[in-house]
Amino acid sequence: MSSERGHQLDVISFSSAISSEMGHTWQSTLEVLVTMRFASVLPNVFSCSAAMSSLEKGNQWQLSLTMLDSMGLQTIQANTVTFNAAISSCEQGHWRETLVLLEKMHLRSIEKDVVSFSAAISSCEKAGQWQCALSLLEAMPRIRIHPNIISFSATMSACAGANQLEAALRLFQILAVKKLQPNVITFGAVINACEKAGQWQLALSFLSAMSQTRVRRNEFIYNSAISSCEKGGHWQMALGLFTMITEKSLQPDVISYNAVISTCELTGHWCLALRLLQTAGLVTTVTAGAALSATVRRGEWSLAGQLLDALVFEHRVDISRVCWNVALSSCEKGHGWHHALQILDTLDQDSTGPDLISYNAAIASCESVMRAWPHVLGLFHQMSISEVQPDVLTHSSVITSFVERASESRRGSRPPLQSVRRSLEAMETKARMQKVQEYVRAVEAGYHRANPYHNNAHAAEVTLMTYQIWSYLSAGSFKGYFEQVDLLVVLLAAAIHDIGHPATNNDFLVKTKTELALRYHDTAVLENFHLATAFELMRSRSVSMLDHNLPSPPVTSLRRRIVEIVLATDMAVHKKQVDEMVRLVERNVNRQEIDKRTLEQYIVHTADVGHPFRPVPQHHEWARRVNEEFLAQGDREKELGFTPIEMFDRDKAPPLPKNQLGFLQFVIQPLWKPMEALLDSKARPASLFLHRNIKVWQEELEPEA
Repeated sequence: MSSERGHQLDVISFSSAISSEMGHTWQSTLEVLVTMRFASVLPNVFSCSAAMSSLEKGNQWQLSLTMLDSMGLQTIQANTVTFNAAISSCEQGHWRETLVLLEKMHLRSIEKDVVSFSAAISSCEKAGQWQCALSLLEAMPRIRIHPNIISFSATMSACAGANQLEAALRLFQILAVKKLQPNVITFGAVINACEKAGQWQLALSFLSAMSQTRVRRNEFIYNSAISSCEKGGHWQMALGLFTMITEKSLQPDVISYNAVISTCELTGHWCLALRLLQTAGLVTTVTAGAALSATVRRGEWSLAGQLLDALVFEHRVDISRVCWNVALSSCEKGHGWHHALQILDTLDQDSTGPDLISYNAAIASCESVMRAWPHVLGLFHQMSISEVQPDVLTHSSVITSFVERASESRRGSRPPLQSVRRSLEAMETKARMQKVQEYVRAVEAGYHRANPYHNNAHAAEVTLMTYQIWSYLSAGSFKGYFEQVDLLVVLLAAAIHDIGHPATNNDFLVKTKTELALRYHDTAVLENFHLATAFELMRSRSVSMLDHNLPSPPVTSLRRRIVEIVLATDMAVHKKQVDEMVRLVERNVNRQEIDKRTLEQYIVHTADVGHPFRPVPQHHEWARRVNEEFLAQGDREKELGFTPIEMFDRDKAPPLPKNQLGFLQFVIQPLWKPMEALLDSKARPASLFLHRNIKVWQEELEPEA
């Protein structure tokens, strides 16, 4: 701003300039204020009020409050207009500041008006502070300020947003008493409150009442009414309201389509939902999810696949993980396992990635088809790489596949039970596969599911890791080393190794002189018990898994190998095993000269304590569970008058990170070193997880230290 020769600019000129800049930007207003300062012109209340109004429009509430404070330093007396501008600038949710400003007006004896309160109430409404908004509205008559329709609208909107239907209805009734004409905002607020409370009939009654006024219904009003019908399951009413939108020359928006499609889907009218989706010019993740859910609920698996293709490739909808999971569910129910794998691959490339639900649906779709077994194991392994922790449902599906799938082998991975079947066939076994399957189910049932750690999920994890290690070794430097019968031995030993585990250790059984400890002479009590339980189960069910018609190997030899493997899971012989395997690895450059019986014992023992080779969340869960069993045993020892070791004492046990760090560094790392050498490149994923788990425990321990 410049002055013409001979004319001195004064505060009135600058105030006029600020007022003219209000239609532009708040930055322009600040430039005028800076110019005033350089021109040595002091602002007055009018220029400050105009400037604050400009800042309000630019949502610059902090600058507005700063200017208000600076007025006091410049001995400029703020008035109602000035404070109203400051309160209005805080309207976008800064409700505490508006209350402070109202209090300052009271202390300075500055008269408050309906604008002051309306702006403060609006701020409370946007911040979800319905009680504060209501208190301000009720305070207005006490200081002889009559609330207007704007005050009521903002308060009712606040009540509606907080699902306070009763308060919204009471305010609507007061409007008639105050002889205030409801507007579209008040009607919208009360209908929205009805929708949130599920009162669809009340919402429709207010919608009908609008026709008796001059208030024109808009899309927001209709959308709230349709949503209320959706929650009430009244698809016909929702569809009627949707039709009225178009008849009123209004344009249905995304919310309209989403609400009516969801209503049709929930009430089973999926065909209608699909037709609406096809006619919609606005297709979103919500409408896509509703339509996909509709087809899946009604068993239209093929249609779900077609719809998914149309949404992705024709409508270019950014499909959410929920929609992908719905599609995966359709593959599961429709036995479209190959489609499930394609969807999972697509989801894996997406930024969100597959979650536990995605994997479970894909595994279930493969599990239901015999020839898709290799993918079950592949998906289970992929979960580890993706750091997605399996749950009970995952293990159940994998175990079911392990038990029931015995189809012709394909190149690559071979299912454990299929390999067991081939082993039995090669041995000319006397056992029938049906009996074998029944036995495996009985073994699983023999595990106590209530145990935090030693349960059927642990057995499944150990059996699968045993199979993984055995398969990797067989495909590497031990190619041609193993025979079919060897897999039968290690898998059966892994499956039974903890059957019937009581969730206490050998030391507890010996210390308390239990019947089992006496029976097995205080030596490898649990391991002997697991073996006896498993073999007795085999005998009682007449499952002759190890009996065969071949000259060799003798049945007693197979049985003895299983016994040796399970006995080797006793941690009392851990160091002896590690030392022996280190010696064998160092001495035998030709890996196939390593003693097979020692190696198979080492495979199962590694798998038994193998959760540190899993992703961090999975390992942490197993660590928490085993610690829970330890502490529970310590509690029982105290009840019986014994003194538990420190790690089992709930009152003295070191932090879990310290316990686990010691376990991984002094037990697991030495155990893994020779196995890592045998597995070569196949050991890399497990090694990475082990190092990552050690690092995480170290990081958790540092703050405690």
